[in-house]
Amino acid sequence: MDVVAAGARVATAGAAALLLREAGHLPTASFSTREYLHGPADTAGPGRAVLLFGAAREVPLALDLARYGARVVLVTEFDVPASDGLLVVRLGGLGGCVLDVLPVQLAAYALAQHAGQPIELRHMPADTKL
Repeated sequence: MDVVAAGARVATAGAAALLLREAGHLPTASFSTREYLHGPADTAGPGRAVLLFGAAREVPLALDLARYGARVVLVTEFDVPASDGLLVVRLGGLGGCVLDVLPVQLAAYALAQHAGQPIELRHMPADTKL
């Protein structure tokens, strides 16, 4: 799963990718929107999933990716037209780095539960964790 955002939300994308990787046991990568548009977006299509945060470039990108056949989740504060393959999580005026990650936490928990996987770190190196 690719996780994409711009500006301050790039930190949200990184946190979301880490949550989905560690709790949901999904292979993930995070990108800034501009970085994603210059290469990784070309791999989007059937069998791929993309989680986007934002509104400016992210809304048209989400619609394009869904049209290419990717499964897309867009977390935004704006109304976005319905589209096949696109799930919009609208946070109203509450969007922002802190609240954006809440639906991801719930999704990571649900993925782990569905897979019967405990939410725990498998690899705990002594030099990176306290």
